Amino acid sequence: MWYENDISTTRDSITHYAGEIGVPGRGGTGKSLKIWRHSNWPAMNTYSGGLRYDFPANYSNIFIRYYQKIPIALTLFASDYLKSWRFNTTGGSGEIYLDFRVGNVAGDMRTLGTWGIYSGAGWTTVLDNAGLRAIWDGNWHCIEFQLGPSNNVLNLWVDGVLAYSNANYTWSATGYFDFIQHFAIGNVGDGSAWQNSWQAIEFDDLVISTTYVGPGDFVPPSPDPTPDPSNSSSGGGGGCFIATAAYGSSMAPAVKVLREFREKVMLEHEPGRAFVAFYQAVSPPIADFIARHNAAKVLVRLALLPIVGICWVLLMIGPVQALLLALLVITLVMKKPAPSNLPRKSP
Repeated sequence: MWYENDISTTRDSITHYAGEIGVPGRGGTGKSLKIWRHSNWPAMNTYSGGLRYDFPANYSNIFIRYYQKIPIALTLFASDYLKSWRFNTTGGSGEIYLDFRVGNVAGDMRTLGTWGIYSGAGWTTVLDNAGLRAIWDGNWHCIEFQLGPSNNVLNLWVDGVLAYSNANYTWSATGYFDFIQHFAIGNVGDGSAWQNSWQAIEFDDLVISTTYVGPGDFVPPSPDPTPDPSNSSSGGGGGCFIATAAYGSSMAPAVKVLREFREKVMLEHEPGRAFVAFYQAVSPPIADFIARHNAAKVLVRLALLPIVGICWVLLMIGPVQALLLALLVITLVMKKPAPSNLPRKSP
């Protein structure tokens, strides 16, 4: 039997339960499970919004298949993790977790995060950051896990494609599956914060089986989906909060340049990742102020012009070539013309 205990709150004059089953569902028909989040609600150690299911018989090798949609406007500054679901086993010991994780560097989950499986003996990354960003795009994606403590198998399929496979996985959790709880979003680490607007992760077409299920009637999403129209100033841009607030859209050309620079340059080294984490910790309230004041938007756009230009040049020609070009320009500007020793003609 599926069941949940839930809470509600009112933010921005809108009331939502932490978890709601309502229309529309995948494909615009039926219903889906919507896990709503806003700023610091629910409390960090609260599992509210997720479902629980008790297994009616003894199973030790299962497939769980579901569809998931994460809007780009949904962002999470995470201190460590976001729990997705947890299986408990009986007749043995242990628990099996699926978590969104940022590791030891707190920051934006979409920018830095991965998916990890834990069964009592350390974390196993089953989806890297590129894979996580690919399914955090506002489209429906088919997720399927094979969890096999009895046969040492751990598999993950994304949209019907095998993304992780281990036929000799060491499970610390043993015995039979007893129940699954807080499916499909649970608590987050202390100090974490969601975007400052109502956004929901959606889930649909859940199947738990003893055999592979697959994506069924899945239709691959377009490679460049249209952003969620409810995108807020502090929730869009993949973490480029201030630029998104100033330009009014995460798809503005300047925001695209800054986002690409962050992902291709800044996140490639430790100092850059630390700066990105710091920026994403302090920028949301600044972005909210900018979004409410048109004069601030104009000033910020003017201030960002040289930054966007520099980032564009670095992306186009590379940092080394850009440095050489800058040195050449400085040399030409500072070079003084040689004095002329030619005698002047008498008038």
